[in-house]
Amino acid sequence: MDHGFRGGECHGLTQTQRNLPGKPAPPKPTLYSSSSSSSSSSSSTTIGTHGHPYRPRRPRSPLPPSSTLTRRHIYTHALRSSHVGANRLSNHTNFTPATFLASTHLQSRARAFIRRELSIFTFLADNAEFVLEYAIAILKSVDLKSASGAAEDMLAEFLGRRNAGVFVHEVNAFLRSPYERVEDFDRWAQYPSAEKGARGIAEWEREGTGSSRDAEKRETVRGGRRDRGLSGGGVSSASRR
Repeated sequence: MDHGFRGGECHGLTQTQRNLPGKPAPPKPTLYSSSSSSSSSSSSTTIGTHGHPYRPRRPRSPLPPSSTLTRRHIYTHALRSSHVGANRLSNHTNFTPATFLASTHLQSRARAFIRRELSIFTFLADNAEFVLEYAIAILKSVDLKSASGAAEDMLAEFLGRRNAGVFVHEVNAFLRSPYERVEDFDRWAQYPSAEKGARGIAEWEREGTGSSRDAEKRETVRGGRRDRGLSGGGVSSASRR
């Protein structure tokens, strides 16, 4: 009897143990393919390490090249490259409107340089190409170094009096130089300090050069828009207000 009870008891325990739920199986590892990982990374609501939604940062706008920053500095402080005489040693050559008109090579060099110069004037916006063609037409008909200052007068309507003076000087210096590429001219050209450039502008204003013409030009309206900052400096519309 005793052995039978114990046997039955053991049998009952065995049945109970069989009916008990087993331990949960460990979770299977999740395998991610390259396609799933790329799709999850592209989602804008991916959960980050701290439980907050993760959104990819917007790429920063690229910085302007160093040459652009240098040219902005030159126009802001009205600096002009040092003059070099035209001779066999320097390989600098003077040109006239007639020689410019007959030389497609000079015109190609002028377009490359002028396009780079106009790119720093943010206020031109979509008018840069028009001003480029306008400057080429001036080179074909007007002597840049004429005492009358006709080239500066015409370009001042778009660039401002101060910028136009620097622009005409730099275009003339590049076209007279033996350098084919704009980058080579940039490495060669030498400029005074910003303080000397400011003193040069002050002397120019004290001499009264073009003072009466500037007063008239300030109210010039071209194409229905008031001429901006003819007597000011800088390379943006905000700096010339």
